[in-house]
Amino acid sequence: MQFLKYAILFVSIILILDLALYFVLNVRPASGSENNAVRDIFVITGGIIGNAVNAVKQNIESVQETISAENKEKSEKTPSQNSTQTTQTIAQTNATANTTQIIQNNTQTQEEIQDSCLEKFNLTSDMIIFYHSNDIHSNAMIPIVSDLDGIYKFHDISNLWDYEFNHCFGLSGTVPSFVCAGSKEKLEGEVSKTVLEDFCKRC
Repeated sequence: MQFLKYAILFVSIILILDLALYFVLNVRPASGSENNAVRDIFVITGGIIGNAVNAVKQNIESVQETISAENKEKSEKTPSQNSTQTTQTIAQTNATANTTQIIQNNTQTQEEIQDSCLEKFNLTSDMIIFYHSNDIHSNAMIPIVSDLDGIYKFHDISNLWDYEFNHCFGLSGTVPSFVCAGSKEKLEGEVSKTVLEDFCKRC
């Protein structure tokens, strides 16, 4: 397009020059030799204009052919590219769906295990498991648990060797320990009444 602009400007300048020479040739009186010289310039200028116009025309046709070829090439490539993009999109969608399904399956499995644990040991999800022994720290927590027992539902367990129960609720053997039966959140060690109550509120 830039070349076309320059070509048009060039042709316009030549046309203006040619018109000026024509005006000099046909309007202003001149001697015979001067007149012939001017006529020669006019003929030469006309030839230049004709060649310039033909060159511009050929260049325009060449540019049009190039543009047409590029458009054809793009149109031929587009179906293949669209097909590739569609395939990639389908693959990404399938991968996302598979990932979502795996997450759902894992979540479902965890929920099933949790429900199975609650059912097996006759517990409900709002209970707090009080896992303790006959040690000084556990004994320090017993009166605090008694104070909160009317507000929250505690389940006492002092059998530290029940592997299946410990595995179900993530108990490691540390006493005293408190576990939310539903969420499996755990609090270990001797704590104040305020800390225990805050924990119970989260269960």
